[in-house]
Amino acid sequence: MAERDIVVTKDQFNHWLTTEKEFIGRLDDSEIDLSCKFDLFDVLDADLSGELEFEEMVDGLLKCRGPASKTDIIAIRLKTALLVKMMTRLCEKLGIDDL
Repeated sequence: MAERDIVVTKDQFNHWLTTEKEFIGRLDDSEIDLSCKFDLFDVLDADLSGELEFEEMVDGLLKCRGPASKTDIIAIRLKTALLVKMMTRLCEKLGIDDL
């Protein structure tokens, strides 16, 4: 797929969620949970840049389709456990006792 220089800010994205019925319809048709639709931008902003690049938005929306599966939950638990281990080791190296 060719690179696209499209960048969407949180304000633009939230504006679409409030005014663009076709956008909401497409998200709903794609089985993307809209119960917390104003948190969706933060979920998609994987690099925490405050902007969504085209690929970041498409990849994120594709991963949000359908209900959470058992493998989704297990993957999150495993990644969280790994992060806790990494942070514990880092704190030990830095001499930090309290987290």
